[in-house]
Amino acid sequence: MLDVPIRPAVRRWARSTVRALLPLVRPLPPQGNRLLLIFVDGVGGSVLRRATNDRLIRFLPSLRDGLGYRESRCFSGMPSTTTAFQAGLFFGQRYPDVPSFSWLDRASGRAVKMNVPADAAIIESRLRESAGPGLLAGGTSYASILAGGSDSPLTTAGIGRFLTSQGGEPSAKNARNGLERMFAGLPAAHIARRLHAAQAALREPGDLHAQGTIHVQTLARLLFRLGLETPGFFATTAAFCPWMGSTRHELRFLFNHLGVGTLVAEASKSLALLDLMRGVPRTFVCLHEFDEFSHRRGPDFAMQTLRRIDESVEALFALAQEVPEPPDVFVITDHGHIPAVPFEKLFGHSLQGWLEGQADGDSIPELSPELTRSLGAPKSIGRSPDSPPTVIDSGNYAHVYLGGGEPWDAARIAEHRPEILARALTCPGIGLVAMRAEGKAIALAGSRLVDPADPATVPRGASPRAVASLLEDLASSPSSGDLLLYGTWFDDACVAFSWELSSHGGPSPEETETFVLHPAGLDLSRVCHGADLYAALHTLYGAQESNEPK
Repeated sequence: MLDVPIRPAVRRWARSTVRALLPLVRPLPPQGNRLLLIFVDGVGGSVLRRATNDRLIRFLPSLRDGLGYRESRCFSGMPSTTTAFQAGLFFGQRYPDVPSFSWLDRASGRAVKMNVPADAAIIESRLRESAGPGLLAGGTSYASILAGGSDSPLTTAGIGRFLTSQGGEPSAKNARNGLERMFAGLPAAHIARRLHAAQAALREPGDLHAQGTIHVQTLARLLFRLGLETPGFFATTAAFCPWMGSTRHELRFLFNHLGVGTLVAEASKSLALLDLMRGVPRTFVCLHEFDEFSHRRGPDFAMQTLRRIDESVEALFALAQEVPEPPDVFVITDHGHIPAVPFEKLFGHSLQGWLEGQADGDSIPELSPELTRSLGAPKSIGRSPDSPPTVIDSGNYAHVYLGGGEPWDAARIAEHRPEILARALTCPGIGLVAMRAEGKAIALAGSRLVDPADPATVPRGASPRAVASLLEDLASSPSSGDLLLYGTWFDDACVAFSWELSSHGGPSPEETETFVLHPAGLDLSRVCHGADLYAALHTLYGAQESNEPK
């Protein structure tokens, strides 16, 4: 057993918990090497260093600096978002055509959102069809967007698949956000029956007593957290809203904190404990409090969530060491965060309004003849067609769709929508513009062509490696917009097209630096993308075919 710096009190609690529940659990047959993946959403390498230096966390730095574990730094890939990273981690897809948290389906004209279960289930199904069953096939996944090939219902994709298979109709049109989208239009009793049926399908009858015991403990922890955290949450909200001058997203933030960050998080840790005792071969647990708080309150405020995350990781390690046939435990992250200022707060217009010309009155900007020729357009019309662009913002970057069922290339944009491109290139809040050109992708900063091989051409604040990666991804992603826009960088922050105070998805070093804490005997020095991590983990821990019919 690896040397892990678990506090004696935590170790005693884990030992007593496992001893009390283990006789109530029906174990699975042995299935080779076991894996527990603890996924800390949004906690990039720079955040880990800062939390260590400020002594906000104890367990993770002690684990990293001990004899049994090592830290390997990785590159998130582009876009630096959770769903894209999970597509690489779970299915080995380096270019999965998952261009952001939300994008436009060109065929239907409908926005695809990864917090809508039906949409997440479709993406999961597409990845399974193209890449195989997934890393977590035969295992379980909790509080994740993608299920990774598992049949777990407590993921966004899993809920979408389950509701659809049971005759439900999760609707992006009628749903709101978070868990509301998961359960839109369904009576509470119906929801409870479906989730109970899903758990029963995944667990043996002999586990019912253990489930009851662990759920009582979950309820106690949930009530304790609600009593402890809710007053402070409302107090900071009351102070924050006047400062921002808006209550936008506050109700959604409250719901996500109570429903997902508290209820689902505590239930996930409890169900993971049952899986550890049963001998489930692969278990994935997502801890995402930092990511949510960072978006809504900024990364400085979100640092306070790391103490609870650190304690949760320690508790999971302690439980994993006490079960029969302990699994190997990894701690991984998907991306970092960069402080952000909303575009609308700076310029008084949304990005959509800016590109439609609300900021320039009667004047219509034109591209320079030199740039028009360099993009391959025969001429510049300088007049807007009737149809406005469709803008899908995703934090500090946005997809702009100009119409039709096929992606536009640079020459077509420069010829038919030069005013849209000109407004993007001259906007002080837009630092990088990318588009397709002759089977590849190019990027412009103002009127200057950006060459990732020449760091002098890359805007300050962006990583040349990440810019090269985003161009590769854009060229391989037909679902991406015709224009891909990134907010300007200044000091240590950026402009966000969404109304948020911290962003990710862009090419800054803060967003793309990730880490893996892993057993010391494993060499992950060549891992530079979630897809590489999939290859390493699949080789070590395998993946069984799911019994679910396709």
